[in-house]
Amino acid sequence: MVPATDRCITVKALVTQVDGSRLGELLVCAASGRLPTRGHAVVPLDQVAEAHRAVAKGGVRGRYGSSP
Repeated sequence: MVPATDRCITVKALVTQVDGSRLGELLVCAASGRLPTRGHAVVPLDQVAEAHRAVAKGGVRGRYGSSP
């Protein structure tokens, strides 16, 4: 069932299925650099709160990752 359109906003439903082998292929492509990923920075766990604040402020392209 597709939700009703309201205030000129169109909503579409999407259904996905788990595909472990395809996910494995994507991970291999990302690890080899054939599938570019957008990472902003890797930060130590004690700086994760600051990373969250930076994302909340906006202007950050990519995602933060954490390192032990």
